[in-house]
Amino acid sequence: MPFKEVEGSGKWDWEKVGEFEGKLVGSEPRTGQNGKEYILFTLKESTSGEEFKMSGIVLEGKLAKVAEGDKVHIVYKGQQRGAGGTKYNDFSVQVWED
Repeated sequence: MPFKEVEGSGKWDWEKVGEFEGKLVGSEPRTGQNGKEYILFTLKESTSGEEFKMSGIVLEGKLAKVAEGDKVHIVYKGQQRGAGGTKYNDFSVQVWED
């Protein structure tokens, strides 16, 4: 039997696929190249079971309220312009409730 390539955790391409459905697997603090700390979230996609890493100020604020193991639906709402004129990626995050 031949070897099969093992896929690593990828980055979700919001421009290509504007929605994500899966479970929050975990989160870990990181330090960026600029020295600022941020949270890197790991989510498992429902259909493929592949894990993806996600970060960003808007996602961080919303996913911080989600418990590990919770099923989430994330919709990319495009780039927005903040009050100070800076651009950011906006998201809608929904959590499955039984």
